[in-house]
Amino acid sequence: DDRHSNMERRPALQKRKMLPYVKAMLIKHDLMEAVIDNGMMNVISEWLAPLPDKSLPALEIRTDLLKILQDFNRLEPGTLKQSGLGRAVMLLYKHPRETKENKALAARLISDWARPIFQLDTDFRSMTKDERVQRDYAQLSEAKRRRLDAGSENSDAEKEISEPRPGDKGFIMRARVPRPSQKDYVVRPKSNVEGQFRGATKNRSNSRLDRTQREFKERTKQQRMQQAVAWEPRPGGFQAILQCDATGADFGGEIPMLSFSANETGCAYFTTPEDSCEDTFNNRTGCINYYAVVPRGNCSFSEKAYHAQRGYPDPYSALIVFNDDGHSPVPMAGSKYADRVVIPVVMVSHACMTNMMDRFSAEKGLV
Repeated sequence: DDRHSNMERRPALQKRKMLPYVKAMLIKHDLMEAVIDNGMMNVISEWLAPLPDKSLPALEIRTDLLKILQDFNRLEPGTLKQSGLGRAVMLLYKHPRETKENKALAARLISDWARPIFQLDTDFRSMTKDERVQRDYAQLSEAKRRRLDAGSENSDAEKEISEPRPGDKGFIMRARVPRPSQKDYVVRPKSNVEGQFRGATKNRSNSRLDRTQREFKERTKQQRMQQAVAWEPRPGGFQAILQCDATGADFGGEIPMLSFSANETGCAYFTTPEDSCEDTFNNRTGCINYYAVVPRGNCSFSEKAYHAQRGYPDPYSALIVFNDDGHSPVPMAGSKYADRVVIPVVMVSHACMTNMMDRFSAEKGLV
């Protein structure tokens, strides 16, 4: 399943294949009670839980399941505790790499599930304005209620008689001592704020120190060059027969390094389609690993890596991008599929790719 695939550093795709069938069952309102009674919440909790390498499940799985849970009736605290669903949703809500939309869905679920725990059974969204006023009035203390009732009868008349207003005879312009208000507010104002209030935060993204650090990292990236190596099997082991300068990828996460050793060799292939901007195919020749060789352009680097690792009939174990003719390899970045890329990614020059594929291709028995 997905957890075994993740521990073996392979793409976890089984749950994504089953997702349409699971959604079709969960959205049936007449089956909701049966789904809850038969322990389906335990399964949903397991689908939302992080994988063994602490990465989040696929974005489609998280988004679809959180939306489906919005339509379920309020779950009992015992069900949430026994299934671990509350803990799984809270983890997504607090996870730094979760999307803003999914965090809003998780916050809404947590708010609904927490009301019975804190004995807040009233859902203010279903109450009218008069019902809210009556409820707030009923919760006032007896002293405040008497003062409110007595003040409402003659407060307006007393205000007009007690003190002269500006323009009236006897009004004197002078500073007055502030007095605390004796009013009791029972009409709940309507909020115009959307989303969760987080309080004041200091935005340091554009500070001088951060800008300097980013510029320094960009300069040092150009100087850090890796080595892409082609190996040839020999009777005594493997011998390096080609070395090229190469750069790695920075997708915002921990992308494994591409290391060609005696235990991590494979066959290099051009993909179909050749730019790897869609799910790819390969021609198997009995290799243990398959490395996708694709040109730069047409889509982001993270998209190329994502589709390469979903290769058919066997996924590619690494992505080798070659730059345009006459250009040296450059550092790569991407964000669209950054959280889903699990294979190593490197870039080599066009000359290195031509040399590698012409002289040391898999069809010639070299790896």
